[in-house]
Amino acid sequence: YAGSPSFFRFENKMKELTGFTHILPTHQGRASERILFELLGGNDKCVPNNTHFDTTRANVEHSGAKAVDLPIEVASNPQSTYPFKGNMDTKKLE
Repeated sequence: YAGSPSFFRFENKMKELTGFTHILPTHQGRASERILFELLGGNDKCVPNNTHFDTTRANVEHSGAKAVDLPIEVASNPQSTYPFKGNMDTKKLE
């Protein structure tokens, strides 16, 4: 990435759009998650989600945090015609 003309165009546009001083592109989501959870995770922290993807769970737990799956009840029912089964059951957060 760094040093190529396309990197500088990307960096400038991202700074313009986000207002961030520093931009760190990564080659895939797993790498981004690793960086994110190393910064935001840690012991005694909990990261809720509808259902963590396996590498997301690994990155959360590697940081010392606990990955908690909170899918809605109908998510495990393949016969359900509920329109979207990917919601997180926010009532379980309490």
